[in-house]
This record gives sequence, C-alpha cells and structure tokens, in this order.
Amino acid sequence: MKKYLPKEFDQMALFLLLLISCSPVWAAEPEIADRLVVAVSGSSYSQRHIEVWFVVRELLQEATPVQKQKPKTSLLAEVAADWKTVLEKFSEDMTIRQEASRLGSFQPSAKAQVKANERISHRRSVDPELVATIASLAISDDEISRFTATILQVEGFRKSRDRQGPGSKDAGSSSWLQELKSRAVTRIYDGGDTWVPLVYSHRVAPAPQKGKESQGG
Repeated sequence: MKKYLPKEFDQMALFLLLLISCSPVWAAEPEIADRLVVAVSGSSYSQRHIEVWFVVRELLQEATPVQKQKPKTSLLAEVAADWKTVLEKFSEDMTIRQEASRLGSFQPSAKAQVKANERISHRRSVDPELVATIASLAISDDEISRFTATILQVEGFRKSRDRQGPGSKDAGSSSWLQELKSRAVTRIYDGGDTWVPLVYSHRVAPAPQKGKESQGG
C-alpha cells in the first residue's frame, strides 16, 4: 500500500527519509486475495471459489464419531497438499454442472435443500475446525446456500446418469462422464497448478475477477 507524506512533514524528517531511502529496502511479498486458476469450457474459476466449493462439499457430509472426537488435518491443508487432484475433481464437477445447466434439469427440490441445510447446521455445531475454516475464507451464508444448490444439482445429475449406465459405481469410469470430459476444454492458468496461501481479512466475498467466473458454483 502506498504511503503519502502529510503536508506538515518537517524538513528534518524529510531529510532523514531521504537518507533511509538510499539504503537497500526489502519489499514485503504482496498479499494475494484471490487469483484465477482454471477455466472449464469458457468459464473461469478462482482459487477461493474452488476452496469454498470443497468446504461446502464437506459441510454436506454427515459427521461421524471419528470426526467428532479425533483431531484431523484441516480441510484447507488437505486441499493444499493435493491441489492438482483438487483441480481435476473441481473441473469434473464443473463439466457436469455445465451439462446439467445446458439441459435445464436437476434443480434441487425444496425438500433436498431443507435436508442439506440440516446437515450443514449439524456439521457446524459439531466441527469447530470446519467452522474456523469457513471464517478463514470469509464464507457468507449466502455463498453456502448458492454453492449447496449447485452441488446438489451436480450430484443429482451424477446419480441419474449412473442409474442409466451399465451399473458401474465408479463415476470416474462411467462412459457418460468420459464422453462429457472429452468435449470439455479445461485450461490451467499460469501458476494455477500450484496452491498458494490467500488472505481474506475483513472480507465476506471475493473481489471481482477479470474474465468470466461462475459465482454460483
């Protein structure tokens, strides 16, 4: 952040400042608030968008006794440690999401939304580590709701297509998914395949991104 001298700055202070400016200065690393990392068939997504996606996915999972009692690695640490796989999974979800949106189907029902909200509330009540992660990313309740709706749409599409397939339980090997992925164009932005720490202090939403980004998940 640039700093400006006040008008009242006296000559002696200005002289000292000039002396100091002649000495070597080590610039601090800039704080990165967000950055575009991947584009899927024309839609660009930021690192925060992907992290929020996985946080909300985790919120939708049922809490187990192990999750309640046993200390575990934070979700963001897991995401950072396996970032390339995270990018692949996210890109796959976005490929499915785009196809579901194109067909205009698989919108989550009100009942499904209610059940999802109940799971989210329960996880937040029993998992303080996850609550801390939500706070660290400054995720708003509105974002959680929007991402939840999209995740339910993606999972609804998966289940429907898998039921129509040859019975494979492995979505990664399903022919319909392979066909969708073969048509999708995925591009990693320069440096996007490497996770970097982001700073979200005093924010509740990411800054506007250059390029096209889907804000609904």
